[in-house]
Amino acid sequence: MTNKTSFSHDVERSLRPFSRRSFLVSGLTVGAGLMTFGLTGCSSEARVAPAGIEYLGSSEITVLEKLIEALLPTEGTPMVAASSIPIINNVDTMMGEMNPKIQADLKVALKLFNYGSAVFSRHFTQFSKLDAQDARSYIDDWQNGLSMQRAIATVLKKFIYLAYWRDERTWLPLEYEGPVSDRWNLPSLGNAPIPV
Repeated sequence: MTNKTSFSHDVERSLRPFSRRSFLVSGLTVGAGLMTFGLTGCSSEARVAPAGIEYLGSSEITVLEKLIEALLPTEGTPMVAASSIPIINNVDTMMGEMNPKIQADLKVALKLFNYGSAVFSRHFTQFSKLDAQDARSYIDDWQNGLSMQRAIATVLKKFIYLAYWRDERTWLPLEYEGPVSDRWNLPSLGNAPIPV
């Protein structure tokens, strides 16, 4: 099993406790809350998708950009600037490697995460419109929230971190030279069991 397949299964396993029905119920709840607050007519500012994007829409890209800002504060550190890594493209590529059902669930999860900030938190606005500090606080709230919130926050964080660290340019400040299996020319054994 490749790393790509492994990540896809990891995402699917994280979202497994939540059937399509629970996502839809949550979506309807968020939608009803938005109508109550009169926020459904408010749209995020239009964004131009980076070249090569196939699976992500502009609303999902806006949420991912805020996640990148909150989760990868590289300014003033030796880390490679998040803006110089094609994180959105990498997330799009990872999504393309997943089956359509998981892609659809992830899109619903992104919407719930974004609009949940307007309905179920003290922020009263979409996650994508929060400043970086409030965005980090909101992510922490979800990471410590109900099981569905924890699952969504965990999956979204994994996407952002993997999309950043999969780029070899990010390894240099850590003096990481890449997998030893590549450097030492070791053959891949896939998911071979550990010897006992």
